Amino acid sequence: MIKNTANQYITFGAIAVADGSPVTTGTPAVYLSKDGNAQATATNTATHAGNGLWQLELTQAETNADHLSAVLVLANAVNAFNQAYPLTLNDFKSDATAANQTSISNAIAALNDFDPTTDTVTTANASDVTAVKAVTDKIDTMVETDTADIFSGFESGFDGWTAVAYFGGNASDTTVSTAEARTGSQSIRMENDGDNGSNDRTGIVRTETYGNGATVSGYLYSTNSFASSDERVEFWVDGSLSASQNPTAGQTWEAFSFNVTAGSHAIALVRYSDENANSANVHLDDITITGVASTDYQYTAESLDQAPSGGGGDATLAKQNTIIADIAALNDFDPSSQAVANVTTVGTCTTNSDMRGTDNANTLAPANGDITGIKAKTDSLTFTGNDVNANVQAGASDATAANQVAIQNAIAALNDFDPGADTVAQVSDVALVAVCTTNSDMRGTDSANTIAPDNAGITANGVAVASLNDFDPATQAIANVTNVATTAVCVSNTDMRGTDGANTVVPDNAGIAANGTALAATTKTGVQYTATAQSGDTIQVTLS
Repeated sequence: MIKNTANQYITFGAIAVADGSPVTTGTPAVYLSKDGNAQATATNTATHAGNGLWQLELTQAETNADHLSAVLVLANAVNAFNQAYPLTLNDFKSDATAANQTSISNAIAALNDFDPTTDTVTTANASDVTAVKAVTDKIDTMVETDTADIFSGFESGFDGWTAVAYFGGNASDTTVSTAEARTGSQSIRMENDGDNGSNDRTGIVRTETYGNGATVSGYLYSTNSFASSDERVEFWVDGSLSASQNPTAGQTWEAFSFNVTAGSHAIALVRYSDENANSANVHLDDITITGVASTDYQYTAESLDQAPSGGGGDATLAKQNTIIADIAALNDFDPSSQAVANVTTVGTCTTNSDMRGTDNANTLAPANGDITGIKAKTDSLTFTGNDVNANVQAGASDATAANQVAIQNAIAALNDFDPGADTVAQVSDVALVAVCTTNSDMRGTDSANTIAPDNAGITANGVAVASLNDFDPATQAIANVTNVATTAVCVSNTDMRGTDGANTVVPDNAGIAANGTALAATTKTGVQYTATAQSGDTIQVTLS
């Protein structure tokens, strides 16, 4: 909730006194207390949001407090309480003033002032950094050593332990024995010697450096058939008794465990013996030491601040501040303006044979000649809107209306050969062949039309075309043909190909002529013609 700001809500849950069900109707009263002062009735009325949840919109003045407590009172409902701690925007925002931004900019700019070509890291600073690195390089080793355990099963002797005696006892009374063993075949045997007087002790000792939470644990065995304090195992630290454990039953292996404080200690496990020569022997086996620290360092990776004195260098606050300042001074190289000394080949680019990014790129030289030719053609075009103007290319055809009429007349004039009056030039020796041989490889009817012709249409066309066939070979002669051999009978040529399905109806020459005349007199509008220019280009022209 933002302090001294309107249009914020506080909510309450209303449940019925009778059965705990949600109360969804009624006119509640809400009482507010700001910063522990007397309650006042809220300005607005709480409204039901749904399922027994009521909400109250607070005014600006009602949120102007560090602590706001509220209670909703509604008939048949348990009074509902809520509270809020309004905050100011400054609680959420950093200082963004111009002055602060300038200060930050100046601090950042001050970092970029190390010139590797002229500045030097002093010998004193370098030694400090080297000392710090020497310590941090061994953290992994310390962690590994701290978490390792030392296990002694005594299968190969004392396993790092040494026989020891206190109060007149004999260290020789402690041996590695095969008489009893919890696992394997051997254990430590601490023999009773009643001849050496009361309270003599014998056992094993080991010196290690321990971290926090270290323990020494294992198993003890009494050869006596009953439990007795005469066979108790004692735990000695640096020559002083720290704790002990009596066997709870005879002739059975029992677990024991003792805690060790951090530091370097001589830990001893010994048996107590009185003058009773009948006291049994005590065996130890499967001893585990946890939390052993490195012998090179007197602190653990888990708790450097609890390291004993004498384990490191100067760790005073002043020294730490000096080291921090020295490290900060190293991080100020400005690559935009300063040079790295002894770098001399930056300006030379060598071939990078394995650079990626141009895979499958086009390696063919462009057809510049073709491109130039295409451009020359397109440069000669002119446009009206999006339409290409006619007659703009060199060598283009004449697409004027007059020329188009001339073309139409020329086309119409092509269909006017009269065999009764016109002469076929240069025909002087036409021989009649009695028999035509089969031409087996003649082409021309491949994929010929096999659909039945429209005979009615053909007949109608024939009537129209019949008037064109007005040459009478019985009475009329072909001009300039003077040496045509005649025969009384023409032999039928049954295997001649090429005229299959040909029209045999006389064309309507009069009708065709009339159509041609009508075509020639017609002005074409919107007709498109295609012609080939002298340059070989194809020109399409639309007449309008």
